Amino acid sequence: MPKFDKDYFLIHRPNDDHIPEMTADMDTGVRPYMSSRLPPGEKPLIFHNGLYESQREKGIRPMTPPPDILFDGYDIMVKSDVREKLLPYEIPDLSMYPAIYIDHKDVWHENYWYLTFLEEFDCWDRKHSKYREELDPLDDDDGYYVHRYSLNDVLLENTPLEQRRLFLMGKTMLPLVTVHRSIAGLFERTGTDLVPLLDWGVTYPKWG
Repeated sequence: MPKFDKDYFLIHRPNDDHIPEMTADMDTGVRPYMSSRLPPGEKPLIFHNGLYESQREKGIRPMTPPPDILFDGYDIMVKSDVREKLLPYEIPDLSMYPAIYIDHKDVWHENYWYLTFLEEFDCWDRKHSKYREELDPLDDDDGYYVHRYSLNDVLLENTPLEQRRLFLMGKTMLPLVTVHRSIAGLFERTGTDLVPLLDWGVTYPKWG
């Protein structure tokens, strides 16, 4: 087994119909919050539950109170205490910006921070991972469909832990926030599954 595989976890949205799904309001939607660092001091990003109407029609009550971690695609929104604990690590390429979640009862939850990575880290090993080769990328913007991950030992050996403690997995069609075991406990919160990298494609996802 490659050396580093046991050290990492993937942060994934659980298959739970009660969990809200973040949708930006009109003002937030036109801001480049997923591609650049917003200037400090601007108004917070604002999101609501884009699944609410569908949940209501199915008789599903959204999780109340909302979970500690919310997902917007592969980006996540975390409670303020998680952000405070991340600050000392100075995670490279990570943008954190104040955010508000407005739930289905119009209650404003203002103690969130939106986390997005401005760069990805392509560190999975093409030799030991399992992926669909027919989906080889045609250009730098595409990615592979990876069934099981194994990490590139040589690359990680030459990358200081400070630069790979938390990152967005690169060159994959399903980019996942990936976290080292040294801080993985910060993400053991409601609203997320913290999946050992070794379990991805083996025992998880259960519906995949």
